[in-house]
Amino acid sequence: MTVILRFIVNLTAKILTLRIFINIDYPQTCLSWLSLSYLNATGYLLIICTLKDIACHEEGVIVLNKLNCAEIVHQFKNEALNVHIGFIIDRNMREIASQMLDLILVLIVDPDVLFVEEVNSDAINQVLSTTINTSASLTFRNEWFHLSELLIGLMKLCTNDNILDFILQKNGCLRFFLTTLRTLLLDIGEKNIDDVDIGLEVLAIMALGNILWSISFHDGYKNDLIQNIDLIKLLEELRESDTLNYTLSYIYIPQQMSSLRRAIDGIRHNLQLLLPSKSENQFN
Repeated sequence: MTVILRFIVNLTAKILTLRIFINIDYPQTCLSWLSLSYLNATGYLLIICTLKDIACHEEGVIVLNKLNCAEIVHQFKNEALNVHIGFIIDRNMREIASQMLDLILVLIVDPDVLFVEEVNSDAINQVLSTTINTSASLTFRNEWFHLSELLIGLMKLCTNDNILDFILQKNGCLRFFLTTLRTLLLDIGEKNIDDVDIGLEVLAIMALGNILWSISFHDGYKNDLIQNIDLIKLLEELRESDTLNYTLSYIYIPQQMSSLRRAIDGIRHNLQLLLPSKSENQFN
């Protein structure tokens, strides 16, 4: 069964085949498999990974919520992760499963609900921690995650002012967003337009652009954004590039993600009172 599940994971990682699996009731099948007691830890991980891919798509979110996915995820975290022998023996697999389950929660639960329900509080910290760790990879991915998936989850969280403030109060989180964006922009500038994962890096950059737009509404962080205004200029260069135009033709963009143009314009609008005037720039 593990071989079949791994094959399906490879298929659901592609947007065209993912939609097919969503429409043939595969989400319901995956959730029912989580209740099976005889699977090994790898089998559970592959099922959870498929659910994570489904949760990255709007149609998938609708279906998963109709199937009470959040409740099933909580139950699996509280029970199976603690008693299944495979997860007890291999703590690394247990940690990976927990990370993916928390990302699923962040992707499918409304941020306002996520913030007020204490049972979800650990999910926010977990996704943030996993994002930071994954960003340290030279390829911006590990076996189970790409950075873009995690940043899209954080982007959704940051639409809630309370969660955004909670995240930014974490030591260095604003600096992390700025540094990661700079790293991604520099990396994508050295890639060819048809390189592997360039579309996912564009998604990660767009998610960070949306996150910075959310941050720019808050007066306490505007000066930090002004000090890194060169990043906005780099974003504008990407916005006009062939790389963006090419990748937008084949990547899946979540509905809650604003275009790079809109995010940049929103940031500039929110910071305009703090930006030097054109006349001041002429003398500098």
